[in-house]
Amino acid sequence: MTGLPTSILYGAIKVQASFGNSDGTVHDRQGTGFLVSKSGAFYLVTNRHVLDAAWDEPNKNMNGSRYRNFTLQTVVCRGRAAGQDLREFLVPGQPVFPDRYNEDVAVVKFTIAYTCDGQGNLQVENYFSFDDLAEEAGFGTEIFPCDQVTFPCYGEGHSESDSRPIFRMGWIISDPTVDLSYEHVKGRAFLVEGFSTKGASGAPVLALPVGIQLGAMLTMTGGRGYRPMRIAGVNAGHLLSPDFPHAHVSYAFRASIVRELIAKAG
Repeated sequence: MTGLPTSILYGAIKVQASFGNSDGTVHDRQGTGFLVSKSGAFYLVTNRHVLDAAWDEPNKNMNGSRYRNFTLQTVVCRGRAAGQDLREFLVPGQPVFPDRYNEDVAVVKFTIAYTCDGQGNLQVENYFSFDDLAEEAGFGTEIFPCDQVTFPCYGEGHSESDSRPIFRMGWIISDPTVDLSYEHVKGRAFLVEGFSTKGASGAPVLALPVGIQLGAMLTMTGGRGYRPMRIAGVNAGHLLSPDFPHAHVSYAFRASIVRELIAKAG
């Protein structure tokens, strides 16, 4: 592994969701998201807790009661999805969520993104392909414990002055084929040795390439062989430690959920 192109870094976009209720009160949430392309449409992927005001952590008491009556008004994205230029754009449409309430993933389908500066439709350049998303069968056959991962995000350390994301690094440290079952985190997710911080919610967790891609007529015996970069999951949060606010353990929901939601969105 010799590094990643900046187009992967700028595949991360900052997401701000605005909610309102009947008395005019406004509530905002921010996180990271990324765009996936399939069949001429784009899909914004982030966490449910970014796009659903009533969702927090589903196994906490009084979950979402404070914002239960708030509805999503706008989703504004800011980043370099259109190349190197910093742009803001509106994502129309309503999010779809997993059938399992505790799985913290959201997808919004759109075909046209309207720029906030009145310059017309956004021509997206930095995005991921649907084929980059790991399939459910890929966990345990392509993606394993101790695989190195990275997630481009707008968490702690990113440049707020010009909205430039950063890469955070880590390793998969749980069995990614087995659902998590913690007090506040349950469902199709895996653990990462790495730092997820506020603002990094919704970042794509990328399993870095493994092995060497051989040319035609060449074979390799033994070893693991070649696996290209895959989106293994969607970063969602971190575990706490009795001794520190952050246990240096984060969690991500498997990318196969994103595949399901894209099919659900149509």
